[in-house]
Amino acid sequence: MSKTTKGLRVSNWKNSKVVTVGLLRQLGLLEDDESHKHSQNTIDRKSDNKNKNELEKIKVEYQDLLGENSRLKSEVKKISAEKEVLKSEKVDILEENSRLKLEVNKISDEKKVLELEKVDLLEENSRLESEVKKISGEKKVLKSEKADITQQLENYKTKYHSVDILKVKWDALPSQTRDGVGNIFENCTSVEDIIMSLGNWNNLQMLMEYLVNLYQNNSVGAEELGEVFDIVFAMYSKINPHIVRLETVEGDLFETTKHVRVGKPASKIMKVIFRGVKNNKKDEIIQKSIVIVG
Repeated sequence: MSKTTKGLRVSNWKNSKVVTVGLLRQLGLLEDDESHKHSQNTIDRKSDNKNKNELEKIKVEYQDLLGENSRLKSEVKKISAEKEVLKSEKVDILEENSRLKLEVNKISDEKKVLELEKVDLLEENSRLESEVKKISGEKKVLKSEKADITQQLENYKTKYHSVDILKVKWDALPSQTRDGVGNIFENCTSVEDIIMSLGNWNNLQMLMEYLVNLYQNNSVGAEELGEVFDIVFAMYSKINPHIVRLETVEGDLFETTKHVRVGKPASKIMKVIFRGVKNNKKDEIIQKSIVIVG
């Protein structure tokens, strides 16, 4: 567009404005210049006051916004810090979860192993229970067999123990003592021969007299033959309970009716060498006890 054209348009706009203002005044719709100015000033003052108020309000709002902004920045900073903490805690929790998962898997595996071991142990326990029952049964059988054998042994001891001991004591006799006994019991050269002779009291009495002679003369084999006589007499007294031994003990007073002393005379028995024999039916002392007094 040319400058001439542009100028014409401005001029036309100004002329149009003048005409419009004139018309408005004639119609009473537009005030004159003074009134207009006064009104305009009033409007301007009101506008200024309003603007000032709005400005103050804006300033206050601005300060509030600044405060709010500062608070929000602090809040953002705080939240950011908390966020970082939460991130760190999240990492820790994730690591802990991973560790716990590994631990759970490990424990699960161990549990499976234990369950298998439990099954094995239960089977072993069942086997052992069966074994215990079996052994208990065998134990009862063995106990019963043991009781039978023990009873048989006791019966044997009761019946033959004295014979066994007698044989041991007989074998321990000096040879000259055994020969002396053989002279008393014709053809008596063994324990069996002595036992066979026990039914005859005269034989036992001769053995006792021979033993007493050995004690009185302090001969070799007296003590050994005394042990043989004790056994033989015990066997004889079972059949003839009225023939008993005298109850002579150390500390008893010496009595000539019951005792024969060896050594110097005294009143108190210090040692019993041979316990005498008595017939209770006849209340008769067959053989006095041989003692040492002091």
